[in-house]
Amino acid sequence: MAGKATGWRGLSFPQKLIYSSAMVNLAVISFVWVKRQMKMADKEQREAEELAHSIAEVSAESWSANSKFRCFFAAQQYHMLNSSGPEEETSPEAQKMLEVLAQCREDLYKKMPVDSPAMRTKAPEMPASAPSLPTA
Repeated sequence: MAGKATGWRGLSFPQKLIYSSAMVNLAVISFVWVKRQMKMADKEQREAEELAHSIAEVSAESWSANSKFRCFFAAQQYHMLNSSGPEEETSPEAQKMLEVLAQCREDLYKKMPVDSPAMRTKAPEMPASAPSLPTA
């Protein structure tokens, strides 16, 4: 045993090839895994920023035109106004709320199709000359 070389020099060419391939595979897998983890961390960071932005937008209760929740907050404020008619809705804040609700209604109507399924005409009936099913 004293005459045999140990370590890398003692390995045959196929053993060296297998060992080298395993190390290269390990390096590639490690690189891909680290890159994937970094990509997922970036995605989580973006999602956290979007969530923080949405939470700030919700907590601000803004009626600005770029707020996703303006219609919700306007409807909520209108419900809390608890008015019994137009004569109670004369304050500038109530008028602004009604304008926002009207704009929301218009936006909703723009998203709806012109012909809803209920507005379509009934399918034509079968002509009298069509063969009928036998009756028992």
